[in-house]
Amino acid sequence: MTPHDYKELYESEDFKQACIQAGKQFGAFYEPQKTAFRVFAVNADAVSVRLHRTGTDEEKNAGKLSELSLTCVSPYVYEGVAEGDLEGIYYEYAVLREGERHVCADPWGRACGANGKRSMVADLRKTDPKGWDKDALFRADVAHTVISELHVRDFSEQGLPGVRDAYRGKFMAFAERGKRMDGYAVGLPYYKRLGITHLHLLPIFDYASVDETNCGDAYNWGYDPENYNVPEGSYATDPHDGYVRIRECKRMIKALHDAGIGVVMDVVYNHTYSADGAFQILAPYYYYRQNADGSLSNGSACGNETASERYGVGNFILQSVLYWTKEYHVDGFRFDLMGLHDTDTMNRIREALDEAFPDKPILMYGEPWAAAESPMEPGFFPAVKSNVERLHDGIAIFNDNTRDVIKGSVFYGEIPGFVNGAKGLEQAVASSVLAWCDGGHDFSPKSPAQCINYVSVHDNYTLWDKLCITAGKSNFEESDEMLLKQNRLAAGIVFTCMGTPLFQAGEEFARTKLGEENSYCASPGLNRLDWRRREAFDSLTEYYRGLIALRRKIAFYADKTPEALSHVRILQAAGENVVFLIDNASYDKKGFGRIWICYHAGREAAVLPLPEGKWSVLADGTSSFLWKRGLLKKRKQIEKEVRVEPVSLKILGSRAE
Repeated sequence: MTPHDYKELYESEDFKQACIQAGKQFGAFYEPQKTAFRVFAVNADAVSVRLHRTGTDEEKNAGKLSELSLTCVSPYVYEGVAEGDLEGIYYEYAVLREGERHVCADPWGRACGANGKRSMVADLRKTDPKGWDKDALFRADVAHTVISELHVRDFSEQGLPGVRDAYRGKFMAFAERGKRMDGYAVGLPYYKRLGITHLHLLPIFDYASVDETNCGDAYNWGYDPENYNVPEGSYATDPHDGYVRIRECKRMIKALHDAGIGVVMDVVYNHTYSADGAFQILAPYYYYRQNADGSLSNGSACGNETASERYGVGNFILQSVLYWTKEYHVDGFRFDLMGLHDTDTMNRIREALDEAFPDKPILMYGEPWAAAESPMEPGFFPAVKSNVERLHDGIAIFNDNTRDVIKGSVFYGEIPGFVNGAKGLEQAVASSVLAWCDGGHDFSPKSPAQCINYVSVHDNYTLWDKLCITAGKSNFEESDEMLLKQNRLAAGIVFTCMGTPLFQAGEEFARTKLGEENSYCASPGLNRLDWRRREAFDSLTEYYRGLIALRRKIAFYADKTPEALSHVRILQAAGENVVFLIDNASYDKKGFGRIWICYHAGREAAVLPLPEGKWSVLADGTSSFLWKRGLLKKRKQIEKEVRVEPVSLKILGSRAE
């Protein structure tokens, strides 16, 4: 069959019905006395399961044990049962098609050997760490969610005091408490102290771009999926034993939960590392979106894109998300290139999570764009920014409008934003305050709940590097007072806009990649968190910590419904100032009834009028902890007007009368 023939087959109603009737679950289903195998295969002359002692032929005691022929029990569904206890046995599917035999791992597999070439039969009950049964899914204060984005290897690559060297760059680095570095908290205690609610981890499922058996200086962000339902082996202390990566991944999640921190998993269902892998071997072209001639489309710019609108593909994504939530207690999902998925599939995933975990607030957000044009089938809508109103209101999007307004273009380092010198952006900043729910834009969120606000993530320049480049500075490692002002103001905007704040790990201590814009496969040394900057930029770190604490103290920010917009009033959006007033009394009768906030980007101080009343300074351009009771008592209340320092944030509070 040609690619075009397959396309016609997959678009036929008979095939679509056959996919629905095939059911939802595939893979290896283990019992001590037997293991059942169930797989979806198209145009196959025969399908079998090959059993092996090891995950690769290069390991000691390698050898094939047996081969089980599977029976076609319904259109495109093959099943078989292997008697005996297969726990710890590795397997692969062999598919005979048009005279050629192809071998692959199980795309539904839940354990695998080194580099994911063979799946493993596992008793997952044996992978649960102590206390796992009492680790109900982390119930974060979702209304006040604050997220930091982190790569597993970056976290400990530098080495952390009190964390053994064998755990450097591994899941297990999170499971050891560690010690202070130069008197400052680092590692997991640092994040607990920082006050975030969630760590957003770059992909932790098995990816293909790093050799798990010899990762050394090889590095990758992990957006190269191979086995979607298996943790990455390069983050495990032993990639050969299929159990180890599972146990250690769960240990990491349990340690984070014990610290009061939820886990958001970065998922990459929009493409696969190779279009020659298990999906293609089992069902040629089915899992991939096709052009009119049947060839593979490439909206991901990675060589292929998955066809979420096809029932079996959307079902795979949905079941995978549910699996990670149930088995690994994951607290949220960030969808890479979500714009390549259709809105119907995304909404089904949201509804399935809500149904399965009605009392557990599982986060769900993604990138509302694609890397290139995509030929999605007619009748479906891509989950891009312009279609945000078609998405469930429990699905948020990365807000690149706010990102670029604050700091300037992510693609052109020299182009500034509001905080670093651009003029005429006040109205756009005011829209950022309102989570772009004020209308008249290229997207229309239904509520602030649909906006993830950020100024830097793993993509593009770090915030510090961007500020340096815009200012014409080439020494990224040294401090600079004006850049610190700009950084603090940028953070102040992110943490006081409506929506959910997110920031790149290390942004709070001026993380630098020495001006490298795209470090996806650069050296571990360039990408790692430099914990020494934690001491050098302590005042910046503390500023972030204070902003996080203050945001969670202002009850208004817990409301992300459309009704919250009626409690905000823009007072000024001109002359390098954005000033707004929050009615907090409706949410907190005992605290500050009104919150006055100013973003001042001018290089000269400004004196601005205040609404009637007595005002206390809660935060300014250098300190975000002025709201603490002891500091409030030492400061006089302000009336009529207030001075705002150059390039700074000012937050005032007035007690309810």
